[in-house]
Amino acid sequence: MPAAVLSRELADGIPDAELVVFPGGSHLFGMQDPVTFNQARLEWLASRQGSVQDG
Repeated sequence: MPAAVLSRELADGIPDAELVVFPGGSHLFGMQDPVTFNQARLEWLASRQGSVQDG
């Protein structure tokens, strides 16, 4: 089974997960292109701001 299919299945099973595919990215994409990786991570975090409530 292709990695993209497995990644989609994994993301679908995790609440609030979002699958982001970086064209040409490797397993260590955060080191390969840290600016792009961190921008995607910050956008994800900003989209969830206020969605977590204190227990």
